[in-house]
Amino acid sequence: MRQGVALCRMKKKSISTKSTKHDRSNSLMGPVSMLFFAFMIVALIALRLYNHFAPEEKKQIATNQPATLEEFLNSVIPQNVNLDQLSQASLRTEAMMNKEIEFITRDSQTIHAKISKPEGVGPFATMILMHGGQSSQRSTDRMAEVLGEPLMQSTGMMTVTVDWRESTFGQEDLTDLLSTIDWVRGLQETASQPIILFGIEHGAYISLLATQEDVSIDGVIDAYGYINPAEEYRYLLTTDATSADNFLQQSGCHTAANQDACLHELSLQDVLHIDIPVLILHSEADTFVPIAQSEMLAAMMDAELLTFDRITDPVVGNGFLTTPSLAGFDAALEQINAWVAERQASIEFNVNQ
Repeated sequence: MRQGVALCRMKKKSISTKSTKHDRSNSLMGPVSMLFFAFMIVALIALRLYNHFAPEEKKQIATNQPATLEEFLNSVIPQNVNLDQLSQASLRTEAMMNKEIEFITRDSQTIHAKISKPEGVGPFATMILMHGGQSSQRSTDRMAEVLGEPLMQSTGMMTVTVDWRESTFGQEDLTDLLSTIDWVRGLQETASQPIILFGIEHGAYISLLATQEDVSIDGVIDAYGYINPAEEYRYLLTTDATSADNFLQQSGCHTAANQDACLHELSLQDVLHIDIPVLILHSEADTFVPIAQSEMLAAMMDAELLTFDRITDPVVGNGFLTTPSLAGFDAALEQINAWVAERQASIEFNVNQ
């Protein structure tokens, strides 16, 4: 089967990142753990030196010191403590509303995100939100406020809205999403908990692409997204030449000798295999991403895993999740909440809660 460039290009910069994450998760000690152990070793050596050089009348304070490092660690670390937890990052216990955070990506870049978290230490399932346009702090802020915070409050999940980098399709944008998943997996409050990806337009494309990587995802929400950039480009050529040109440049195919072939190789149709629940939200009146794109995805999926909210109201167009004032927003948010509630009620979603 032909491999899509969306996956091949990603391998140029992140083919080693799968093993990086695997190696990191299988490491016996994180940085914090190593510092802790180093401190323990220094302390043990100090005790031994003190016992050797101290005057006889003061040596009794160290007479009961452990003979080995293992005995020493057992004496200071409770038996039920998982040492891997020492290296996990931790959030504050209070509720967070659109708090800006930053973390390092798999390719050693710093990206920003907005987080909304319920009060407490969890465990929390997480929804990672990907906006539709190219890298934009404004788009991130708006999505975090309009969708991230309300969904946190209604579902009890932690939400993380990512300000992903502008890049050729399937490169840095995908790296940023995969790095966000890594970061969420490393939190004490979310470790081993379900993760749902929620993408709009190109954010949906990247979310679906991420499911083909070596990550464990429990569901995807696809809001008026596309899976075949070649078909989307041809459609835009018939409606808006400027939008078509911008789309071609964003895809990275504008410099290709064969632009059509380049776009076709970015298609997910031949490489996408979805075996997790998916919610599709798309309007028949969408004039930017035609509903045919979602129909292609729906045709590839097991009907038992698919919820397709096909919006027939002619006043609901593209971008209906941008702001609560738009027609279709409230109904879409209600559908998302209902779908998440079904996932939360399933055995799979609550496996680690």
